[in-house]
Amino acid sequence: MICELKTQLLKYIAMLFIENNYLCKQTYQSFIMDTISVGINQTGNEQFVTWIIIAVVFIFIIILFLLKIIKERRNKVEGDGIIQSSSNVSKEKPIQISVPKPCLGNKLSEDSVQLSSQIKKSKEIVKSEIIPSANELKNNSRETSFSIVKEKDVNAPSIMSSMALELIAKEDYSKFSKPKYIGYNPINIFTQTEPLNYPYVIMPSKSGCVIKFPQKGRTGRKGYKEDDFLQYIRKYFKETFKIYDDRYVLTKKNRYEPDISLLNEKDGINIFLDIEIDEPYEGINDIKNRKPTHFRFADINRNNEFKNRGWIVIRFAEIQIHQNPDGCCRFIADVIKSIYPQFNIPLGLVVTKRIEPVLQWTKELALNWSAQNYREQYLGIGQFGYIPIIQETDFALIQDEEVEKEVVDDKPIALSEKNSISTLSQNIIDIAIRTNKYIVFQYEKDKTIVKPTKYKENAIAGYCYVKNMIRSFDISKMEDIHLKSRYYTLRLSASELGIQTVANMMNIIIPNHKYVRMEYTKPARSFVTMDPETNKLIQMQTKAETSIRTISDIQLDTEGWGENYIRAYCHKREEGRTFYFGRISLLEILDL
Repeated sequence: MICELKTQLLKYIAMLFIENNYLCKQTYQSFIMDTISVGINQTGNEQFVTWIIIAVVFIFIIILFLLKIIKERRNKVEGDGIIQSSSNVSKEKPIQISVPKPCLGNKLSEDSVQLSSQIKKSKEIVKSEIIPSANELKNNSRETSFSIVKEKDVNAPSIMSSMALELIAKEDYSKFSKPKYIGYNPINIFTQTEPLNYPYVIMPSKSGCVIKFPQKGRTGRKGYKEDDFLQYIRKYFKETFKIYDDRYVLTKKNRYEPDISLLNEKDGINIFLDIEIDEPYEGINDIKNRKPTHFRFADINRNNEFKNRGWIVIRFAEIQIHQNPDGCCRFIADVIKSIYPQFNIPLGLVVTKRIEPVLQWTKELALNWSAQNYREQYLGIGQFGYIPIIQETDFALIQDEEVEKEVVDDKPIALSEKNSISTLSQNIIDIAIRTNKYIVFQYEKDKTIVKPTKYKENAIAGYCYVKNMIRSFDISKMEDIHLKSRYYTLRLSASELGIQTVANMMNIIIPNHKYVRMEYTKPARSFVTMDPETNKLIQMQTKAETSIRTISDIQLDTEGWGENYIRAYCHKREEGRTFYFGRISLLEILDL
């Protein structure tokens, strides 16, 4: 019985050999006859040895068989992998992209094509369609010191393969599957009105504003101080933010490249920062041809497009970055803290010197500075050089249509309109009276903001929002006069306030030396006193009193009444007073 089982088993094993081409037919017959003979004659230990040999042979055959199967499957995957990948991508929803025209301007082609057709035609794209000419590079190059770099060749990027373009598009499109929204209340205590002082902050247009995600790619246009400041940004914010200097944001008609981007999506807070370094004119040596930049109103439309897509824009003057980069980082930290109280100011910035404000320049002033080499002087360089190199240009322009459907853009403002308004400032007081606006000025070394109502000879009369009363001013003593559309930059009513909200705001107001106008309630109070005539104790009671007060020189009163109190100069009482957060029912930051 055992011999029969052995014989059947060996026949099966031998058949496996033949099916897999490992033994020839003659070897099979010889192997069967010899084994049967051994099986009949062997006894005792010989049978045990025979079984061991059979088991080893059987295991060896199984291993060979498995290796063959694995090899066949591997060859099949290698042969069909690329085709299978392409077929999978083609099943994705077509993505519309825009092909840039042969220039580095912000305007995009209005005609868009499907990603699938773009992939098919990608090999046919002429290099000139995405690589600007050398002349165009000249005006969009990285600024650098002429003493460091004098000349470099233009290294044009190679055209992307269709497969690479497809994979990038597929990866980027995955971000756009579900729109994201800001998770904070964009209260901007840094709001200013024209004329602006650097640094200034533009917040998202509303709570729950949809976010436009950036995409990878940059044309290489870098300012002189960008790389230096990037190191400071990484030093202080790398633990809490993703930091990039090679991203762009695509709007309906424009493509913008933030100087530096900071992104935090933790816990749905979704803080997206666009950090800009503004220079008064281009960093090229040809004085006759270099243009003024970032003058008043020049960036208003760009700022609006970012704020309507969930971004916070923070703009510094280049001279501030050059002279006090740590202070600029502290300002960024203050902005983050104002909307995200859980954020901890980096230890290295706690005692950092604050940056001094810089008045935004006019176009005329920028031209004068250019003629005087003003930038070169404060940067400490003889002249600018340039590196005409395009970096990171292998990218597809992918529009996130779902986000753009939710975006409500402001009406574009023509620069000529803004300039025409600003040139009417020859008689600011008269304009303010006729248009029901406000004026801010220095008066006997004190800042004030007034709504003028009368203008007679050498004096004006109007309501002063610092003293909160009608006042008269001698025009000869008024300095640095500016027109304002309103007297405050931020107003919070009682329903928006609370002890914690006021405390968070004071942490930003105090270091930035803001003037606060508030409605303050002095509560009703009962007390016992002695009647001087009868020497009897009598109970007295005062009524609750609500008044409007403007305060400045504000400090936390942690060593006195406690952390929910401030000590400040009261312009109503003209003396230092203590105020409790819980009694503030209206809070305005004056636009001074």
